[in-house]
Amino acid sequence: MIGEKTLDDLAVRTGMSRDRLLEVLERKLPAIMDRFAPRGPAARRDGHRAAGPDHR
Repeated sequence: MIGEKTLDDLAVRTGMSRDRLLEVLERKLPAIMDRFAPRGPAARRDGHRAAGPDHR
């Protein structure tokens, strides 16, 4: 879980507002999790696998 301090630190380091940072993370984290999860693509909340560039 990303805490308040981590969000603030990331916002400062990236030069983004906190809202913009959260928008970017919300959009990109599912693909990052699919790419680096040790058991392959992560299941989405609805139970289906997320389609990504490596998903076949």
